[in-house]
Amino acid sequence: MSTKEPASRSWVSEYLIPIGTILIAALALLAQYGLPTWIIVIAVSYLIIVAVVSLYTPVVCLRSFLVHKWRLRRLAKTCFPQLLESAKKFRQLIARQNTNTLLYVLQQAAQWDEQKGKSLLPDPEYIETIENWLSSIEKRINRHKPGDFPGLCTEMSSLILWYNRSCSRRLKKLAELMAAGGLSEAQSRQIKQHWNVQQNEHTAFVREWERLAKRVNERIGSKICFDYYEQVGTLE
Repeated sequence: MSTKEPASRSWVSEYLIPIGTILIAALALLAQYGLPTWIIVIAVSYLIIVAVVSLYTPVVCLRSFLVHKWRLRRLAKTCFPQLLESAKKFRQLIARQNTNTLLYVLQQAAQWDEQKGKSLLPDPEYIETIENWLSSIEKRINRHKPGDFPGLCTEMSSLILWYNRSCSRRLKKLAELMAAGGLSEAQSRQIKQHWNVQQNEHTAFVREWERLAKRVNERIGSKICFDYYEQVGTLE
């Protein structure tokens, strides 16, 4: 579309409009001598063609804009509840007191005396940043403005991607610690079991969001959301 529109404008500006200008000047000059009807008909027809061709691109652009706005409103009306539900589920995943999260498993391992100071957990500022960002998204979702929908989807996908990558990095640290014998056999068994159970819950949420992100991208016609997320691994 971007290559055709400049060519159309060039054709109109370089040929149709200059010829039309000369034609109008010639008609004005010859009008004092009287003109046959057929010449007037041809001139008027030419001017109508120039006007139609000149207005074609703006009209098409306006139509595309209006259709896009209409589709966005329909999509927002359909998907805002799902976006809000995803935000609620994500909040459960990062809740500090929720024992059914990957963060809690890391917190549990980090509290053992042997691991103090080993940086298994993200910085408190990191978790606070995620919580504040999510709160901002939730407030704007609740205001329910269709025009905010694309931006909110983009932010939500970025937030989930950021958190998901953080969990993968912390898993690597935890696996290295266990491989180096930093945990007792009983502690390792407990951590493995708890991590793998919560990894299933975490992955289920991320895959559910991934499906919603792909649907939004398809309906909008552009990739406004990350729609692929690396799966957080298990502890073997």
